[in-house]
Amino acid sequence: SLPAELVEKLCSSDDTKPSVIAFDVMYIGDKDAQGDARFAKACKDAGNVILAANIVYKTSVDRYSDGVTFVNNRSIDQIEVPYSALADAGTYAFANTVQDKDGYIRQTQLFVDTPDGTMDSFAYAVYKAYQNKNGRAIETPQLDSLNQTEFTFSGNIEDYEDISMSDVLQGNIDPRVFKDCIVLVGAYAPGMMDSYNVAIEKGSQMYGVEVHANIIEALMEGKFSQPAGSVLTGLIFACIAVLFYLWIRKKNIIISVISLIVVIAGEIGAGVLLRNNGWTISLIYLPIVC
Repeated sequence: SLPAELVEKLCSSDDTKPSVIAFDVMYIGDKDAQGDARFAKACKDAGNVILAANIVYKTSVDRYSDGVTFVNNRSIDQIEVPYSALADAGTYAFANTVQDKDGYIRQTQLFVDTPDGTMDSFAYAVYKAYQNKNGRAIETPQLDSLNQTEFTFSGNIEDYEDISMSDVLQGNIDPRVFKDCIVLVGAYAPGMMDSYNVAIEKGSQMYGVEVHANIIEALMEGKFSQPAGSVLTGLIFACIAVLFYLWIRKKNIIISVISLIVVIAGEIGAGVLLRNNGWTISLIYLPIVC
């Protein structure tokens, strides 16, 4: 009944209605018949609600088209979706995050192919709904074979404006401030098992709803990049390293150190330039070799 009351309050008139309301909360099972029915009706009447689903993966042995077997760590076991009446009342999308091997979030998967068709990610669904509502074009960045791409964080931890849901329900916040906005509803307190390590800030964790906000903003501003080809960058680095060696082999230590600094500065500058144009390179190998 509480999320139902929130949707009803925010969508009570055209002066308060947000462009999108997105719940980064799992409403999977039936709990309270009256409250569940009220929430489903509120979402259906509002027509602007995105709901969270969860894809459960498993490891399986699959085959390529040529018959070669491989271990698939991203085989879909099941998809947990909102309870039936709620699923019919709004759009749902998977809220899974993509974590690198070191546990940090740098990438996002925009959609996934399921047995029932393509399912959008939570952030991508919100972005598409907002663009459609405001008559704007939907632009999809270049993706890898897993429909993933690296994104640039726009905000640090707690940079996005956060408002207590209870303050809204109790009338302490004028609902008109949400008009035409994207409203994300999610866990925003320690211990609620929805915080992650992020590349933008070491040593602190960012709540999942903030991660989604960053991905949505990246989609709006085109802040994405793909790793540059490893063979090409390897050849370029090798050529630079050979030239560097030929240059310093008869120079004294001072000139050699200055030359190394110039090489590192040049690589960092090239990395920034490439990143601004949608590509990333690893910055560690060339300085180590030199």
